[in-house]
Amino acid sequence: MPEAEQCCNPAEIPKRLSNIEVIKMPDGTKVTCASLWADQPVLLCMFRRWGCGICRMSAANISAAAPLLANKNVKIIGFGVEALGFEEFYKGKYFSGDLYVDTETKAYAALELRKNSWRNLWGLLGGNIMDLFDLSKKKGFENNLKGNISQLGGTFLIMPDGSVPYSHFQSKDSFEPDLLKVMEVLGLIPPTDYEMYPSYATCQNRAACK
Repeated sequence: MPEAEQCCNPAEIPKRLSNIEVIKMPDGTKVTCASLWADQPVLLCMFRRWGCGICRMSAANISAAAPLLANKNVKIIGFGVEALGFEEFYKGKYFSGDLYVDTETKAYAALELRKNSWRNLWGLLGGNIMDLFDLSKKKGFENNLKGNISQLGGTFLIMPDGSVPYSHFQSKDSFEPDLLKVMEVLGLIPPTDYEMYPSYATCQNRAACK
């Protein structure tokens, strides 16, 4: 059963997404979601906004873990809700995996992912959001307000057999996925020099992020 703070039952995620089409960027090819994890496990990262400094930092964090995840044949994939701001994100080399745009937000809607509103100042109130913004600035990740500021995302480990051994539905109280937990469920041990939240400069120079 899903936890109280989750948006849908994690076991339903592959079925809910399977027939939805997303656009691979930057070439514009349309693919169905089910094809993304048909042949190998996927860590699906549904970002809230391309211009979000925290999202950019999270993308770099996930990319830094990608070589380790590859030991279990796990591929990282990123979704966004719109093309606006994508080019800047792409040129910034924040994420080393394939990127897709869900222009009609069908995937986000299918998982009933949360949305911020004026009631919580679009997510700026509560949790440790401001701490994360401060950390992203210190790490060199720029933030802008371009695009959809209400939609939240999530991170899901989806296996070819349709199981979902890890799921994280983003909320103000749980904004970032736990990559150490992802490694744990995969039976991976992070190296002693594994760095949570690498700097932007590190991301730019890391082989996996080029």
